[in-house]
Amino acid sequence: MKKLIVYLSLIGYFFTPQAHAIVGVKTLALDYNGYNLQIMIWYPAKVSEANDLFGYYDLVKGQAVLNASVQSGEHPLVLFSHGLGMCSFQSVFLAEFLAENGYIVAAPDHDDAATCHIGGGSDISNCQLTKTTLKSMGNLDKSVLELFPDKIHYLTDPAYRPQQISAVIDGLLADPEFGQLINPDKIGVMGHSFGGWTAEALAGAEIDCRNTDSYALSVCEALDKELTTAVNNRKICCQPPYRGQISHFRDPRIKATIAFAPGSFIFPHYGAWNIQTPIMFISGDYFEVDFWTNLQLPYNLTVQPKYLLIFQNVGHMTISDLIYYRPGAPLLKQFWCYGRKKALYQDWSLAFFRKYLENDNSIFWLNSKKPFCLSIFLAEK
Repeated sequence: MKKLIVYLSLIGYFFTPQAHAIVGVKTLALDYNGYNLQIMIWYPAKVSEANDLFGYYDLVKGQAVLNASVQSGEHPLVLFSHGLGMCSFQSVFLAEFLAENGYIVAAPDHDDAATCHIGGGSDISNCQLTKTTLKSMGNLDKSVLELFPDKIHYLTDPAYRPQQISAVIDGLLADPEFGQLINPDKIGVMGHSFGGWTAEALAGAEIDCRNTDSYALSVCEALDKELTTAVNNRKICCQPPYRGQISHFRDPRIKATIAFAPGSFIFPHYGAWNIQTPIMFISGDYFEVDFWTNLQLPYNLTVQPKYLLIFQNVGHMTISDLIYYRPGAPLLKQFWCYGRKKALYQDWSLAFFRKYLENDNSIFWLNSKKPFCLSIFLAEK
């Protein structure tokens, strides 16, 4: 095993692999527990099918062609799990980029979706977002609780999220169109914030609530009155489905995991020591002190191969171009030089999935100069 700490220069240029396919996008409704689970799917499309671009309900800009025919062949599959209160297409720039480079990317609207929805509409107005941003002095990282107070309860009973991702895998592999176009041995998962927690759970992290002495009735009643993420990992163990046992959501079909600023605090004791896939943690240093602390312990507990990347002047919501296109957002520091910051997410995600889903090291760098890449911690076999 080798362990490296690499400090990269803040000047230089990106290497971005050449795209080799036009991107198509489709939506599917999966029959799940008696209702339709809406899914958005990006994929490499046939060149001859390049017609009108999909407008993403006028919420975000992209380059995908709606309902284009899928390029033939077997493609790796990457699942994306969105952040609390976001939606399937919160990070269009990343999904489309992976599809350009040969991946099928699928993302459901989880039950807590609010900022956007497949089919259109938003539960959060531009006025609400602007007001919250101003109140927090531009710190979107601390705005989640205020924007989505009616969604916080989902953090205390989160099983639906990994279960929905596994259901999407089941549905796509059984789908008459996509089933024959997906390589079932090359499946990865990535997620942001609550979606990062979801990705960790699918990779093997556990909810360990066996120590019932820590969750006496009086303790649980006191915790129930608090509305802060700091206590949610303890609230979980007060819930009947979890109390007194270990809950697992590992999906063995998943071979590689990326967690963007994950909500690892949702796991009692961080739950990270049972991660069973190569994993990359990615976060930023802008308004993310808590997330840095939140990532360091899971990284230390996780066995290699593992990676921890900290991006400079990148905040919790920088990964969401859906937020970038809201009025006034480009003025926030975490969105300055946005093209280059997006390229960091794109390049490292592609390199990681190429390495661990396709056994391809051709674009996996350790010493390239990358603007905004503050530090990288690596532990490989």
